[in-house]
Amino acid sequence: MVTEMLSLLSKRISLFLCGNHVIEKEEIEIYQYGFEIILSSLIGFILSIAVGCCLEMFFYALLYYGIFVILRLFTGGFHANTYLSCNLVFLLVSLSTLGISKIMMYTNIYSIVAHIIIIFISAAVVIKFAPIENENKPLNFEKRIRNQKISRFLIIILSIFACIMFFFMRNIAITIALTLLSVSMLMVVSLIKPKEMKKSEQDQ
Repeated sequence: MVTEMLSLLSKRISLFLCGNHVIEKEEIEIYQYGFEIILSSLIGFILSIAVGCCLEMFFYALLYYGIFVILRLFTGGFHANTYLSCNLVFLLVSLSTLGISKIMMYTNIYSIVAHIIIIFISAAVVIKFAPIENENKPLNFEKRIRNQKISRFLIIILSIFACIMFFFMRNIAITIALTLLSVSMLMVVSLIKPKEMKKSEQDQ
């Protein structure tokens, strides 16, 4: 339902632009796909902000969304088959990340040792496996190397920053660390999924 609505709306926008001679007829499908991505991303942003408002964590929701989207752009990771399932997964990840962040902010459970372990695991996954390609949008050799370098640079900078911030602004450090963990875990899920599908096919 959501996928059909996004596709229909994107198509109407593209046809409107074509009818007003903004784009060529041959470019309609390209623009339609682009608008679908933009609208889906907008929904994701609204979802994360809504979660942040519900948890009274508006600033942290913005921080989470910014890091998550930018890092995922270069690392890749799990991709759902439809826009609906994609947004549902993102909603679940947002709730989990921000919800756990809030719990950790107001308890003594979260220590510097736990902080370093989370950051180390996240960084190790990104450095080892990024970028993970989307089978619908394969990367050429140059883009793969570029994404690998950028993802490693980002994870190292964010990890160092999160460690430093733990001693000055602990809540920000917690949000960054758990966001990095969310990105890395979605990468792990993406790596496991093809193996499970292949095993399922063999069993059949």
